[in-house]
Parts: sequence; structure tokens; C-alpha cells
Amino acid sequence: VCFPQFAARGPLPRHGFVRTMPWSVQAERTGTDFALVTLRCTDTADTLALWPHRFAAELTIAIEESRLDLELEIVNEDDKPLAFTAALHTYLRLREVEETRIEGLYGIDYEDSTDDGRTRRDSGDVLLIEDEIDRIYRDVPRPLLVREYDRSLGINQDGFRDVVVWNPWEERCAALPDMPDRDFRHMLCVEAGAVHQPIELDPGASWWGRQTLVAL
Repeated sequence: VCFPQFAARGPLPRHGFVRTMPWSVQAERTGTDFALVTLRCTDTADTLALWPHRFAAELTIAIEESRLDLELEIVNEDDKPLAFTAALHTYLRLREVEETRIEGLYGIDYEDSTDDGRTRRDSGDVLLIEDEIDRIYRDVPRPLLVREYDRSLGINQDGFRDVVVWNPWEERCAALPDMPDRDFRHMLCVEAGAVHQPIELDPGASWWGRQTLVAL
């Protein structure tokens, strides 16, 4: 979970601080064909020193047959407004990234972080991953389909308006201390994000965003 800042787009640690915080289990249910758990974290003295807002974050994870739902809820528990950016930093395991294509991004504007943040428009019927890619697609209105060999993954989102597509490729992968040099060939990030336009919450207000992954 990236919160309350996406990437280095602000003064906080990269991707915010909740990804390194402890979360507590608030609820869990299991059945013969499903499992659900809700995790929660809240502000601490350390977070308030970095970001002066009281908040609660809940992540609900639901698995049912071939479907995975990830829902993030943010509550402003402070007496003043707050604004944040966020994302679900989803890593997909692939057999081979160059055999993967993404459908559903045609005609959508994106910010190209590999080219000084220039804005471009996706003009291809499918997106192929053939080099380093780091794009923030804005206001994505439809579901996506990730295809690889004989399998496909449907991706839908609610609440999150943006989609981030990232693969570091060979040179940047080699520079990452926690990623083996060739593992860029077996991963792809397709993230649900609220990046381009920060979410603003009045005191006591809440927001939620969801990403749904379905193996087809």
C-alpha cells in the first residue's frame, strides 16, 4: 500500500510510510470457497512527525475462487482537512514479460516517468513491454486485460482513477538491492492509483478504492 504519498511526488519517504508499518488484524472470515481479512493501521508519533494528520487505513483482502479483491479505505480522524495520494502496488508474476500484453489503455493520456514526466497518449491497440516502462495513466475508464501465452487476467478498479504500469528492465533492475538481476523478465506492476489528482478529505470523512483481479 502506497500512502499518503505515491513515489517521490512529495516530501515524504518514497511511497509514504504505511508500507513499513505494522498492521493489525481487525476481522477475518473463511468458508469453503472464500477467505476475507481486514487489516488496519493508524497514525503514530512517528507518522505525525512526518505528516501532521490523524488517520486510519484499512485494507480488506477477499479471495474467492479465481477472484482477488483488494479494498483500501482511508478515514480522516483529524479536526482539519487532509490530502493524499495512494496506490495498491500490485506486482504480477509472469512467465516472460516480453510475451505479455495489456489491453484497455488505448487513447488514454499518460505521464511518462522515463521521459521527464512528459504527457503522451497511448495509441496502440495493446501495450507491449519491450523496455523500461514507468507510466501513470490518467482517468482510466474501463477494465484492463493482461494476456500472457494461454492465460489472461482481468483487472478492474473502483475509486482509483489512475493506473500505473512499471517494469524496471535490465539496468534499473540490476541497481535494485532486493531484486535479482534477471527478475524483471518475470514481473509487471499494474497498479490502481490515485496519483494525478490528490484525494481531499474533510474531518471525519472517508474514501475507499478497490482493485479486482480475476483469472480468466
